Amino acid sequence: MHDLININQVDDENYILEMALAGWKKSDVKVTVEDGVLSIAGKIKSDADNYIHKGVAQRAFVKRLQLSEYVECKGAKLEDGMLKVELFYNPPENKKAKEIKIK
Repeated sequence: MHDLININQVDDENYILEMALAGWKKSDVKVTVEDGVLSIAGKIKSDADNYIHKGVAQRAFVKRLQLSEYVECKGAKLEDGMLKVELFYNPPENKKAKEIKIK
């Protein structure tokens, strides 16, 4: 369920990673970055509800993604069942692509 993600390139430096998390609360989701690894974890507290049928599974999960060098996480928000993680590509000047003029 939580293996599918979208990565949207906003511009040359900004990206949005999206993961569908319908039914999850902000308090049940944790986003961390450690040693260049972005981790998204979800843990549901036990339900006190007495479901007769529960077709929507909500299992604990952890999704880890190795970030490319010079990629920073700027923030995250959970809106309308979609987690959006803002990523920023910030290489040093000498690592950025340069256009070479043709003479």
